[in-house]
Amino acid sequence: MDVAISLRTVNLNLLPVFQVLVHESNLSRAADILGMSQSAVSHALAKLRLQFRDPLFVRSGKGVEPTAKALELSTSIAQALDLVRRGVRSSTAAKSPSLGPRFHCGVTDTLDEGPVFVSTIVEALRAVSSEASPAFSYVGDSDWKKMLRLRQLDIVFDHEAASHGELESMLVEARHFSCFVRPENPLTKGEFTLERYLAATHVIMDAPDASPRSMLRVALQAAGLRRVIGARVHTHFHAALVASQSDHVGTGKSREVLFYAKQLGLRILKCPVETPPAPLYMTWLRVRTNDEGHRRLRQNFVRLWRAPLA
Repeated sequence: MDVAISLRTVNLNLLPVFQVLVHESNLSRAADILGMSQSAVSHALAKLRLQFRDPLFVRSGKGVEPTAKALELSTSIAQALDLVRRGVRSSTAAKSPSLGPRFHCGVTDTLDEGPVFVSTIVEALRAVSSEASPAFSYVGDSDWKKMLRLRQLDIVFDHEAASHGELESMLVEARHFSCFVRPENPLTKGEFTLERYLAATHVIMDAPDASPRSMLRVALQAAGLRRVIGARVHTHFHAALVASQSDHVGTGKSREVLFYAKQLGLRILKCPVETPPAPLYMTWLRVRTNDEGHRRLRQNFVRLWRAPLA
């Protein structure tokens, strides 16, 4: 089919509707974001189906799921819409491009979704857009690379860099493990050895479906070592609280440990288990690399994350 004829048959006004539907996988949410009625979105979808001669979306659970044709179209349409947005911003000299009403952040380990991380994203986003609000999702071992390509996520934080050609990754920090205890804990007296670490009673952050890729857990298992578990909790806060009220030892990554040490008056001890640094990467869709709003948010996040905690 001739390209010019194809373009004449496509209502370009419907493409943003298509992209939001791909992103949200739900007609009702898409309608809210677009400021349209659900019937208007359904009507637009019917037109899109006729234009592309494909169902594009099929019912799945409480929402819809893109067909293979829709997935194929999504990347090209996203790139085209990005070019249009950049052109419009350039011609109007816009200084603070909108990131949309919601900025979707994915984490692959629930234990990384602590208050330090969340507050940093919130502050970084606030400096770019007064309209956008962050939404956090635990994506675990799901296909988050596909979710990025479908615009279901705007950015993902993981322990590994993405190798997919459509994605780009950046190392935010190579984190080290530290232990935290209350000042009265006997472990603060004398050298904190591996033997004393293993003999102590531990509070561990053991969230449901937590990533098995924890470098500390892997290092202990590889060496045939086991900790004495006194308590299992699901959040950083509860681990720090237990440690502050008992002689349990908590272990976490450097920035989170420093945050709770300041909040609860905890003592920080060097973790005696030898582990490589735990990297924190952020990954995004490559076509968004030069998008002004997205770029500024990434820069703000890295700057705030690497700054000393107040």
